[in-house]
Amino acid sequence: MDEATESKAVRVLAARLPSWTVWYGRHTGRFWALLKRRPGVQELHVEAGTAAELESQAAEAERRLLGVTVEPPVSPSLTEVAPSEGVLVDDRVGSQ
Repeated sequence: MDEATESKAVRVLAARLPSWTVWYGRHTGRFWALLKRRPGVQELHVEAGTAAELESQAAEAERRLLGVTVEPPVSPSLTEVAPSEGVLVDDRVGSQ
């Protein structure tokens, strides 16, 4: 994955997963997320090969940990997934 694509995917994931710190590991070639610190909640991280998988795993992990259903905000412009890499695509005009 090139640097521009990984950077864009991380920005989109960070916007969709505000309770998580998200990054792409260039050496591992995988997406990672760490649940932001909350009093009384254990530390939690997830990793996945694609942005779409990471988003799904983060939502599921948070649901299990907190015992609630966590649905990321849905924006029509952020819901497409590039089929070859599973990268979330922000197709808004003028997006960075």
